[in-house]
Amino acid sequence: MTKVYGTGAYDFKRHHVAEYPVEVQTQLGDKPVESKLSSTQLNSITLSEIQRDRLTKIAAAHWLKTGTESKEKNEFDPELVKQIYETELKVKGGTKPVPLQRVMILEVSQYLENYLWPNFDPETATFEHVMSMILMINEKFRENVAAWLCFYDRKDVFKGFLERVLRLKESLEDEIVSETVLKLGSLQSWYSLSYGRFQMELCLNTDLIKKWKRMIKREAKEAMKRGELFDLSTSLEVKFLRNLIEEFLDVKFNLKLYLRPLVADVAVVAKCHLNDEVLQSHYDRFQAFQLLVFKKIPKLRELALSNIGAIHKRADLSKKLSVLSPEELKDLVCCKLKLVSDNDPWSKRVDFLIEVMVSFFEKQQSQKEAINALPLYPNEQIMWDESVVPSINYSGEGCLALPKLNLQFLTLHDYLLRNFNLFRLESTYEIREDIQEAVPHLLAYINNEAETAFRGWSRMAVPIKEFKITEVKQPNIGEVKPSSVTAEVTFSISSYKAQIRSEWNALKEHDVLFLLSIRPSFEPLSAEEAGKATVPQRLGLQYVRGCEIIEIRDEEEHS
Repeated sequence: MTKVYGTGAYDFKRHHVAEYPVEVQTQLGDKPVESKLSSTQLNSITLSEIQRDRLTKIAAAHWLKTGTESKEKNEFDPELVKQIYETELKVKGGTKPVPLQRVMILEVSQYLENYLWPNFDPETATFEHVMSMILMINEKFRENVAAWLCFYDRKDVFKGFLERVLRLKESLEDEIVSETVLKLGSLQSWYSLSYGRFQMELCLNTDLIKKWKRMIKREAKEAMKRGELFDLSTSLEVKFLRNLIEEFLDVKFNLKLYLRPLVADVAVVAKCHLNDEVLQSHYDRFQAFQLLVFKKIPKLRELALSNIGAIHKRADLSKKLSVLSPEELKDLVCCKLKLVSDNDPWSKRVDFLIEVMVSFFEKQQSQKEAINALPLYPNEQIMWDESVVPSINYSGEGCLALPKLNLQFLTLHDYLLRNFNLFRLESTYEIREDIQEAVPHLLAYINNEAETAFRGWSRMAVPIKEFKITEVKQPNIGEVKPSSVTAEVTFSISSYKAQIRSEWNALKEHDVLFLLSIRPSFEPLSAEEAGKATVPQRLGLQYVRGCEIIEIRDEEEHS
């Protein structure tokens, strides 16, 4: 009997969960689905049916080429493409598949080669035109024929076609698009997991067992209604994500080099940890792992008896695991923990196995910790980080890497977190714009005493006469930053007009100001240097710190 160790608290309490079998096929009644299907129920079409079909007649009038026929075909009609898509190809609600027979007839008539592709224009092509091409390409792959051959005669246009296809992902808020795309990340994708990994995930998510059984039963019934053999392993939902990941792993080194910064910049891993349950799950998982190695692996006895805080960091955990031989490490990862399939070609690499172990058991920073580590007010590092707060004039083309509020939310925490991030980024953008508008008017320069001085003035910014830190409080328990810093800031507005002075005098307790440290270059930047320099370099900005007013005094020390 297969057992799964070290994957959570359930391992040692409910072994029957870990031993849940993978259902290769679901039986309905006394016989499997396959035995109830006849050959007449399968999708098939005869030559006479193709010749009599109305689509063949439409093809003959518009794009079908024959050796005996020489008359000119009708000109391209976008409305005809739309009509064919709406009446023959479009799936109207439910989980019905694309009507295969209709697609087959269009493929036989060379709908893609003779009509869709020769008349495709990336700028003017309709949604129906693009979707029709996608369906015809998919049909070629289904029939195992060369799908890309016809595109070679217009290579310059092919890039435009791919761009139109990629733009479809920007319509996820549309119900018909989201229903189809979100299925690609559904529970069905687990069918492609290795046996051990599948067992482990069910062990960690026991509530999914019944859902898995219902899903298998539902898919089997739908396959029988369609007159098809039930084989979940061939469905798009099962193959798409896994094939996509494997394709990325197989790409050339240069492409991996370019993709890695993009994945890191979007913070894919960090965004997968959405709530505080991650920490408790980490402790439960690690305790189960310690219990396993205490019972089964004497070499790791020290790891089993250590407190979690001393070994759940990457460096410490890697050091503890290094005492195992390659064979022992592979047995632990592939057979006992089942984190990787034993048939995986990478399972022979020690560094890979250790990385899998460390990635699975090391402590991840929770969203709460990440939020608490953020500065209360945006600083210069955040304000001018283009990956966080882009300075482009967004015209609606493309997709910004920002939290979306027009899709479904995973939890209430997820909704609040997205709102928090959007509000924070919007506020940072507005503050940055105010700073970039005010600082140039000050005309900062270095005087004869090698100090920063100002030739100009700004309504929104005033030079500081004196700055003195008066108190720095100790960090709170569990934190590393001071709990508060109090300072006295002295400035003069006597040279300003009455209206501007009244605005500065209107400042009150709890208002927020920003302190800027400006150190311009000794000589003005040339046009070439200014073009290459960042905004802080051009303005001479060194530091930006937010502060909250707790008291205001006049020149006579009166509040």
